[in-house]
Amino acid sequence: MRLRVLSVGGSVGPDSDVSCFLLGDKILLDAGSAASTLSQSEQDKLHDILITHPHMDHVRDLPFLCENLFGRIDHSLIVHGARNTIDCLRQDLFNGRLWPDFTTLPAESPILRLHEFESGEPFSLDGLEVLAIEMPHLGGSVGFLLESETGALAISGDTGPDSSFWEMLLPYLDRLRGILIECSFPDRLENLALKSGHLCPRLMRSEIDRAPRADIPIYVYAIKGPSKNETIEEIMSWANGDVEILEAGRVLEF
Repeated sequence: MRLRVLSVGGSVGPDSDVSCFLLGDKILLDAGSAASTLSQSEQDKLHDILITHPHMDHVRDLPFLCENLFGRIDHSLIVHGARNTIDCLRQDLFNGRLWPDFTTLPAESPILRLHEFESGEPFSLDGLEVLAIEMPHLGGSVGFLLESETGALAISGDTGPDSSFWEMLLPYLDRLRGILIECSFPDRLENLALKSGHLCPRLMRSEIDRAPRADIPIYVYAIKGPSKNETIEEIMSWANGDVEILEAGRVLEF
């Protein structure tokens, strides 16, 4: 399976856009920038979207995707999320006030379907086995373990420290091809990171030390734009060759 990095930041600004990944041709992992970065023909191929949680930086382009695909495709776009995500999308986004309720449009075959999954219970999606892992984050979030025929990839989603993420990866050690982990703030904003359920370089280093294998490549993403250079410098001051700052346009195979 191929993971293409569409955007990789933790905020929107002149040099940053919020995280969004394309799995193969049909699956999105979060929808921060999908309508902004994918061509119309690429958007037309989408079938499923895995959402880590419903904060704006992870669902920003979802309304525009529905609008772009309306009347163009003959299938529904299925959004997969935990209960808090699905409830929030129904009540706060596709509610007929903030945005049209595309789960009812068109009436005979709605463009959008919402599918609730349970954390810890694997499910299949277009050749992938997907395992959602609950993560400590303000309002709730999940990470994902994605397993294809040739390997597995893990992504933390937004997370604070002391999660069960690393323990959940133990059965997949021999197949893990990489781990994507967020690091939103620099160390001077550690209190903000802790209160909001994020990581800074010091906290992320402690998390990486819990990794079940030291040789698995680590890719850092979701760095906030205003302090991006500061955060990267702090990471690079201790990171070895197995830790890499992920950039838009990168393609990972697993």
